[in-house]
Amino acid sequence: MKAKEIVIWSGLIIILIGGLWLLINAVNSSPSPLTTPAEIKNLPPVSATDFIRGNINAKVTLVEYADFQCPACSVIYSTIKELEGNFKDDLRVIFRFFPLTNSHQNSMISSSAAYAAGLQGKFWEMHDLLFENQTTWSNIDARDTFIGYAKTLGLNLDKFKTDLDSNSTKQIILKEENDGIAIGINSTPTFFVNGNYIQTPQSYDDFKKVIQDEINKK
Repeated sequence: MKAKEIVIWSGLIIILIGGLWLLINAVNSSPSPLTTPAEIKNLPPVSATDFIRGNINAKVTLVEYADFQCPACSVIYSTIKELEGNFKDDLRVIFRFFPLTNSHQNSMISSSAAYAAGLQGKFWEMHDLLFENQTTWSNIDARDTFIGYAKTLGLNLDKFKTDLDSNSTKQIILKEENDGIAIGINSTPTFFVNGNYIQTPQSYDDFKKVIQDEINKK
């Protein structure tokens, strides 16, 4: 074999080995799902601290663990609202706090704002404002913004501020999060339909089918 051919073949072998190494490395470094259905235990029952929207006798109960600063939660928020509108009395929604404080600077205070509003009967109104305006408050000192939302909702501002900053508010939120961690939740949004964990559907139609299939069982 001529020297020139040896060089060419050597180059091809190096390229093949390099490509194989990159493929193996990519496979080994690909992220695996944070949670699987087998890893998530039984959903805690409905409690006095849960915020619930919808018909108490609905055929389907959708429980969501979410962080108000989570972009994915914000994206799917509109899907949940559309599902509520389409299924009406057949669907009720329960929100549970799961603030990702290690990655989102305003996750705790936004949760506190929602809880404080809830103490005055306006949790869901604040919930909607927070998700609809997430990009506005995500990267600022958001306390005054949330107080502004409370004013818009007609809340007692002195009480709202007290509850917003209260340690008891934070403890309730953290307990809800820790209860979620205890059953295997470690990401948001995480959903349960009639007590059963589901992988988050990738589209509105996929989510609608999950709800409709559950209704059809009744």
